[in-house]
Amino acid sequence: YQKLANAYDQQGNAGKCLYYYLPIESLVEQYGSMQEKSILYNNLGRQYASQKQFDKAIEYFHKSELQCVYIPCDYPDVLYADMGIALHNNGNTKQGIEYLLKARALLEAKKDDTALANLEHLIAGVYLNENDYYNAITHNNLAIRLAKETNQQLVLAEAYRTAADLYHALYDFEKAFEYYKDYLTLMDAVRLEEQAREQRINQQRAYRDWE
Repeated sequence: YQKLANAYDQQGNAGKCLYYYLPIESLVEQYGSMQEKSILYNNLGRQYASQKQFDKAIEYFHKSELQCVYIPCDYPDVLYADMGIALHNNGNTKQGIEYLLKARALLEAKKDDTALANLEHLIAGVYLNENDYYNAITHNNLAIRLAKETNQQLVLAEAYRTAADLYHALYDFEKAFEYYKDYLTLMDAVRLEEQAREQRINQQRAYRDWE
C-alpha cells in the first residue's frame, strides 16, 4: 500500500495517493507504534494540504504532534513547517508563523543550513503574503545568504524572485529589476546544468547498453 501511495504521490495524483493511505491508516492505528503513527499522520496531513483541504491537513498534523509528546520524533522541524504553512493557508497566519519559527529554531540548533535556507525563503513568502515587508526582507536576505553558502542554486533563484517581488511592492523598481535579472540568469544556468546532467545520464546508459 505504501509503495502504491508513493507511486501516485510522485505522479502528483493526491486523490489516488489518499485512496491507498486509507488501509495504511487502518493497519497502523491497530498495530503500529507511536513512531509509525506520527509519520503516517504527517504524511496524511501533507496529502490533504496538497489538495487544499487545510482543515483536514491541520487535524492530521495535530495528531502527529500529539504522538511526539510521548516519543522523540525524527523530524519535528518538518512537522512544524508543514503545520505552519497549513495554518497560514487556512487563514491563521499568526499561529502559522509561530510554528514556522519553532521549526527555524530547531534547524538553527542542528546547524542545518541547507534546510534552513529553504525554510527562511518559505517564511519570507508568508510575510510577503501578509504585506509585512520588513520581516519578509529580513528572512529572504537570510535565505539568499544561506543558499549561496550551501550552493543551492534553485533556492537562490527563487529567493531572488521573491526579492524582486518585495522591492516592486516597495516601489523600488531599480532594485526589483536587478533582482529579477539575477533570477532569470540563475534559472538559465540551472536549466543548462539540468540538461547537461540528463545528457550525461543518457550517455552513460547508452554506453552500458553498448557493453
